[in-house]
Amino acid sequence: MYLEKEIFIRDNKYNVVIKKNGVQLDTSKVTTIKFEVGYWRKANHIHNWFVENVQDGTDDCERYYVNKEHLQKLLNTCKEVVEKAKLEDGKTYAGTTYLDGEQIEHYENGKIISNVNEIAQLLPTKSGFFFGSEQYDGFYLESVKETIQILEPLLEEDVDDWTISYHYTSSW
Repeated sequence: MYLEKEIFIRDNKYNVVIKKNGVQLDTSKVTTIKFEVGYWRKANHIHNWFVENVQDGTDDCERYYVNKEHLQKLLNTCKEVVEKAKLEDGKTYAGTTYLDGEQIEHYENGKIISNVNEIAQLLPTKSGFFFGSEQYDGFYLESVKETIQILEPLLEEDVDDWTISYHYTSSW
């Protein structure tokens, strides 16, 4: 899962210099610079948020435009989850194995969110192939905190002069 930032530099106001191994590349015709500013792995609740709020419910691994209002809304939701989540000791899902055709689920000691219903209303998990755990636990909460760390700097940037866009894409 990726969040990209594009800066459009078509108007020759900017001097872009790119060097690799001491060789400077000709950037006179560069129109856009693209950066990866966010990366998630198996954070299905974050992916689900983008699907529902940006992609109109379509989960197709395409690239979608994300405006600053979307980013602010996701940031606010994540902050609310962190503020309201109540962690307690419990058993967290550790994986599934198969033995003689029998499915065996494994759990280990960890932290779980005790007020699941409240948190699931804010930022629900989503099931799917390679989507990671659907459990509301310490790993869930850590990915929410990581999302805050990704979004806050983007929304604090003072770049009124620049034409910037953001895009979300996923690959399953």
